[in-house]
Amino acid sequence: MNNYVPVDGLLNGRVIIVTGAGEGIGRCAAVE
Repeated sequence: MNNYVPVDGLLNGRVIIVTGAGEGIGRCAAVE
């Protein structure tokens, strides 16, 4: 999860991981 890149598309998915709103969703986004 060190691959943090400030990209519009990626940022949208990364925000979920950063906020930790849903670990399940965050994990899916991290895998994708």
